[in-house]
Amino acid sequence: MSARPIPVDLAISPSLSPAAWAVKPSLAPSPASSPTYHDHATSPRGRRHQKRIPKAASPSLFIPWHNQDCEEVNCPDSLTPTPIGSPCGCILPMQVELDLGVTPYVIFPLIPELEVEVAEGTYLKQSQVRIMGASADTQDQDKTMVNIFLVPLGEKFDNTTALLIYERFLWRKVPLNATLFGEYDVISIRYPGLSATPPFISGGSPSGSHQLPKNANVHVKLHRRTIAIVVLALSAFFIICLAISCVLIKWMKGRGPSTMVRPAFKSSVTKRSGIESFLSSSFLSSMSPSFVSTMAPCMLSIKTFPLSELEKATDKFSSKKFLGRGGFGEVYHGIMEDGIEIAVKKLLMREDQNRDREFIAEVETLSRLHHRNLVKLIGICIEERVRCLVYELVRNGSVESHLHGSDQRRGPLDWDTRMKIALGAARALAYLHEDSNPHVIHRDFKASNILLEDDFTPKVSDFGLAREASEEGLHISTQVMGTFG
Repeated sequence: MSARPIPVDLAISPSLSPAAWAVKPSLAPSPASSPTYHDHATSPRGRRHQKRIPKAASPSLFIPWHNQDCEEVNCPDSLTPTPIGSPCGCILPMQVELDLGVTPYVIFPLIPELEVEVAEGTYLKQSQVRIMGASADTQDQDKTMVNIFLVPLGEKFDNTTALLIYERFLWRKVPLNATLFGEYDVISIRYPGLSATPPFISGGSPSGSHQLPKNANVHVKLHRRTIAIVVLALSAFFIICLAISCVLIKWMKGRGPSTMVRPAFKSSVTKRSGIESFLSSSFLSSMSPSFVSTMAPCMLSIKTFPLSELEKATDKFSSKKFLGRGGFGEVYHGIMEDGIEIAVKKLLMREDQNRDREFIAEVETLSRLHHRNLVKLIGICIEERVRCLVYELVRNGSVESHLHGSDQRRGPLDWDTRMKIALGAARALAYLHEDSNPHVIHRDFKASNILLEDDFTPKVSDFGLAREASEEGLHISTQVMGTFG
């Protein structure tokens, strides 16, 4: 007997016993093994036609069958016969449609294996799983769309069981043998109470895919679209804020910190961390608004010393610690508690506010300038009417002292040393004039303002020019703060 070709579109009767599904599709069924279709007919294309019962307005999930012969049960399209071991009747199944990665010809002889794996993956009995039909995917002929009925043992699946099965299919936690059935996609899952609000569960599928069923719920797509819109809007807002911040920072740098002396900064000064500790109310009341506002940006990058600590380091500014006199202050040698030696310049105060401006000028200038040939500013002290600048100590005196002062007895400076001093001082001036922002003109450059380290590395000190703004913040003027060289 010649083999009968297998149709691509297969419809399997729910009354067909599992034993009959294992028959090879290429063999003609024998009379003994031929399934009996009660009120069912199979077309040459394999499609099932049965006598339809009109549906009630509100169909029940379970219709009992009082006849003892379960084979005579005739169910409407939406229902299916109860599984073996349950009372005879018609029941509403959970309908699952999968898209398997193999052709229909491969699926047909493997229907029992597919039922077993689906039953194990959903924690059901094999009698509760029915493969109702298989047809080639219209978009990909190498794939098969399989309709599966999952039948409850009672009148219906309870909510927990239905949700568990739904989630396992939803996230592809139902393991199917990829060698036999290929990879699968979930097309739809239909059962009362599941399609209205699809659950969102944590964790992913074994394959790492989080693809939802194609028609599980339209609200899922809307929810994702809403999230995408919110994320894009927040990203755009962040980028705009970042761009505005960059423009403001560039604009503020272009103006220069020395021009920002408006009284509006007064409130922000006292709010900065670390500034409240040394800005007493009496000190703030003794200063002009421009002094307070101008000190705000430069105080954040340098250390502040209490007056008591500097008095202890310099023996209360003893004459024995006196090193010399600068352009607008006296310089004292000090030793901190940790043994670090410092040079303290104490501003000579007068009745007017000009010395405050001089103090601002040097602090602002030194706090912005960093070069190996410039004296390093370590910190400041502002208490009551005292203004002090704390520098690193340059031990070897000045060029003036080596040429004409007390250090002359050590011997004359040789040519190489003089070249080293000249080049180092020139580098410091070049940095001030060309590389600093804003540019600074010393205006008090002389031998006594070139200090020397032990190896005769020069350090330029006592900057002689400061830029100050008028109270209106419009006119920029320059003022000499030291003696002309």
